[in-house]
Amino acid sequence: MTQATAKPQATTKPQGVSHRPPNGHDRRCHYRVDDQLYFEFKPVDPKTLRQQQACELFAQPSERTLLKELNKLEEEGQVLLRDIAKDHRSIAIYLSLLNRKTQLIAQQLCQEQNAQHTVQLNLSEGGLAFQHASALNVGDYVAVTLGLEEDAWHLYLYGRIVRSLPAVPSGYQIAIAFCDLDAEQQKLLTRRVFKKQMQSHRRKHGIEESPQ
Repeated sequence: MTQATAKPQATTKPQGVSHRPPNGHDRRCHYRVDDQLYFEFKPVDPKTLRQQQACELFAQPSERTLLKELNKLEEEGQVLLRDIAKDHRSIAIYLSLLNRKTQLIAQQLCQEQNAQHTVQLNLSEGGLAFQHASALNVGDYVAVTLGLEEDAWHLYLYGRIVRSLPAVPSGYQIAIAFCDLDAEQQKLLTRRVFKKQMQSHRRKHGIEESPQ
């Protein structure tokens, strides 16, 4: 990635892409939380935005695919597990423990794979901010992959650079506004932000986290 100045520049909005935050609200209305997540981004041009989905631009490790399939199977099995628990509670508990054991193994594989891409950032339902070694052009578009393996969710989004300012002691503070979130993406972001708010509230008031 080449070094770019942080000076804002005029850009032409690509057809079919909205710069507005979800639900038409101003970004300042969103709650912002500090978080540590798997994060990568790639600069894209307006043509890519119109013609490709963000997920097509990132390699998806086999470990992440495995975790996704395991979560899908677990969801499908919950109904059966509840039926078993009605007559055989001990068996249901044992099967739940086996499910949890498998999940922990898959999560560990993903965490080892993704450790180098885990970044401290500031997250909201409308965008994110993070520190980067070089400046980015305000107005440019990026594809973003964002997620947390322990909660078994991963997002592939498009965004637009809305801020690129020098940071202390070095680097640049970059802010990205998400573009055209769908309902499922919005739900996952809302859930994550809410969870981090609750964790912050508990720490502030000295309340211990309940076991997962």
